[in-house]
Amino acid sequence: MNSLINRFFLRETTPRENEDLAAWIEADAAHKAEFERAYDVFVLSQMLLGGNTISQVRKPRRHFSALFVKRAAAAVAVAAALVAGVVLGKEYYTRPLLKTIQGTSLVSETQPGLRTTVFLSDGTRVDLNSGSHLEYPAIFYGPERRVALKGEAMFDVAKDAEHPFIVETFSYDVKAVGTRFDVIADEFSGEFSTALLEGNVVVLDKQAQPAVWMEPKEIVRLVNGKLLHSKMESTDAYLWTDGIVSVTGVPFDELLRMLERAYGVHIEMRRKDIPEIHYSYLKFRVSDGIEHAFRILRRRCDFNYSYEEATGIYYID
Repeated sequence: MNSLINRFFLRETTPRENEDLAAWIEADAAHKAEFERAYDVFVLSQMLLGGNTISQVRKPRRHFSALFVKRAAAAVAVAAALVAGVVLGKEYYTRPLLKTIQGTSLVSETQPGLRTTVFLSDGTRVDLNSGSHLEYPAIFYGPERRVALKGEAMFDVAKDAEHPFIVETFSYDVKAVGTRFDVIADEFSGEFSTALLEGNVVVLDKQAQPAVWMEPKEIVRLVNGKLLHSKMESTDAYLWTDGIVSVTGVPFDELLRMLERAYGVHIEMRRKDIPEIHYSYLKFRVSDGIEHAFRILRRRCDFNYSYEEATGIYYID
């Protein structure tokens, strides 16, 4: 039975197996307790695997208060909902209940200047950049695997042609099956981009209609309300997952946005002209600090900088 429970959490069971599991839970209170313990372990593994940082647990809106065991774990919402499905009938369990289970979501956030890795229940790896926010189901159910992003993340999606993976953002959504791509979604600044490193993705508008089909080594940016689709000259800009900032081929103003994300700081340009970076090839590690980055850049880039401790802002002069 342990194998069946594990496959249930991984969304690998058939409808018939779901009914068998429901009947087994209904048969004995000890079975229910075993299921709840197994789910506790599963959710905990989602929190700890790869250093996941779970800041919130969002439970389904539908409540089954008479059957809930009041604990502060996400497992309660799902396990109790499953038992409620047993009581109300297997037809109820096998259809709308799965949507209820899907409604239990977790939220991972990264603090400014830090990065983290999140492993989703389907095996997808997500690297979250500094100051980013990812909401995702504790267990994926239904025809789609859907998550919501604020900030920047690199997605290495587990291949599953029958269940597309969709990243929701404030402007456009990104749909994939199994691939590796970077998404930036900053509603405050209006910045949106998708860079495809491997596989294929499609950028969708908010009516779920395809806006851009992408091939590897292509990037889509939102500029003045329109999507610009182009080839990437280099993938070095996405070495942030390894804690590296690459200056190669990056304009100064775009580099400042990269530094803000990497170090979790705010940088303001006080000069009118944009300095030119006279490096054909340059990379530095985030761990060396932003002051080190500025010192290296100033060797071949004409600018000065200052830091105002009261506001926590770096100024470029």
